[in-house]
Amino acid sequence: MQERFDAAFLFGQLGNLADALGEGWSVEDNYAWAIGDESRLTLPLPGGRARYRLRLTVRPWVHPGRCEAQRLEFATSAGPLASFNLDRQTTIELALPPEQTSGRRDIALILRHPDAFRPSDVKPINDRRLLSLCFMSGALQREREDANSVAAPDCHLIIAGDDQATQIAEIIGRLPALRRRVRCHLVAAGQPNGAMLRQVDAASGAVVCWQQVGMDAATRSTLRHIVPAGSDVRRFPAPRLNALWPFQAPDNRLLPESGRYSGGRYPFGDRIGASLANLPFPDDVLLLAYHNMAEKELPDLGAGLAGDAAAWRKLDESCDVTIADFILDNLLHQRLFFAPPSPTGALLRHMILQLLAGSPLQQCCDQATLTQELDFLLTGYLGRRVELPIHPLVARHFRLGWWQPDMRYRWHGNRFTYDEYALYYLRWMPWRR
Repeated sequence: MQERFDAAFLFGQLGNLADALGEGWSVEDNYAWAIGDESRLTLPLPGGRARYRLRLTVRPWVHPGRCEAQRLEFATSAGPLASFNLDRQTTIELALPPEQTSGRRDIALILRHPDAFRPSDVKPINDRRLLSLCFMSGALQREREDANSVAAPDCHLIIAGDDQATQIAEIIGRLPALRRRVRCHLVAAGQPNGAMLRQVDAASGAVVCWQQVGMDAATRSTLRHIVPAGSDVRRFPAPRLNALWPFQAPDNRLLPESGRYSGGRYPFGDRIGASLANLPFPDDVLLLAYHNMAEKELPDLGAGLAGDAAAWRKLDESCDVTIADFILDNLLHQRLFFAPPSPTGALLRHMILQLLAGSPLQQCCDQATLTQELDFLLTGYLGRRVELPIHPLVARHFRLGWWQPDMRYRWHGNRFTYDEYALYYLRWMPWRR
């Protein structure tokens, strides 16, 4: 029997999704390449109340010896949906969350593809796009209604906060041991949460709430309306590390650029670099001037770390999750931050284990299994794939055991040495082409 679809999609300029593609696409006539490490797709919906599955025909960009398969993850602002590892053209399928499709005309999807590389890296051609996967066509299929197909969860977990809360929600949502027993809801700061609130309001089972400290008033008000009295409520911090990046400062060149850099090209300003911007020096002279100024103006790094430690201890006083001693004990021999506000998997693991300890979530599965799954998931964790390079003077001062002089840092789809990143920043060069 022929399958029936509620909607069919064709990628490319000649298709019907040209207006649905946001950042992270390179569109050709009959298909569209997902470029860089993240793409946005606002998928049209019929607007009905049914549950839908999305099918997509995709071809990965692979090359023997360079990349044997492409990873692809789908998510929404509320958390992850599905992940794939593709080594050939295939049709993939994923269920769309009903709370974000019912009665709506579109759904905003986030596609993450961390293995992009340039054709010019492996072939004698002048194509410097960071290609990952080629999207050709797709379809929406209505799922059959089955009242017994989805069991009610044992526990509802509400995670509230900004980017760090989003990362924790994504991690929890990908733990197999909790997937069918715990329903995770993200209250993202500044985002509408109406559908999620109605779902939690009618929820059965225990309710656990993890709140990031320092949330805005609107998010706190949202939580007061949906978290039942007697719920297991725990507060967690969003720590920063400033001492490893002592030249942080605003840069007046940082402006949103629609279509490629919605948050600006280089969100972490550098006062030394900003002071040398637009000087007509050759690259080697400009880098030499930058390093000379950095050496002369290097602040008291010990005092900077002491300031960070004081801030962490203050957070410990207001949170159920403590971090200060863990960071100070491990900072020099274990990488704990990718950038000032961005913890690595090691620090996130430390925080998540404290949030889980003694909570109703632990009753949903075996603790050893949960820890094993968490360790597996966070091995090689790259967060938002933004690693702010550390100046060699700073690394040597602190004697960072995990740092190497020739270390390369992931900047979205790029891998820069410190000097390469510094020169790109000094010239304010586009890193996504």
